[in-house]
Amino acid sequence: MNRRRSGGDRCVYVPDDVKEAFAEFSDDGVQMQADDLRRFLIDRQGSTGEDASGEAERVFQIFQSKKPEFLLEDFHQYLFDAELNPPIKSQPSMSI
Repeated sequence: MNRRRSGGDRCVYVPDDVKEAFAEFSDDGVQMQADDLRRFLIDRQGSTGEDASGEAERVFQIFQSKKPEFLLEDFHQYLFDAELNPPIKSQPSMSI
């Protein structure tokens, strides 16, 4: 089943590819640390090391203000939250 309980009665669908990425980058498959998210940002989202470190710390500060752990549901929320993880903006080409 692809639904997980999160935040009381709310049921959240977590796609298989998100589950796989979380399992690959988390140390124990249960929760991520900031360094795990940093590795994900570098390996999967193409961030530079410095940018990824800052982003991982920023995300963890936001999520840890609510609870101490960063779980699969948090990772899923981060990935699909346009404010936390905005889409890449394409730059218009100036070539003629």
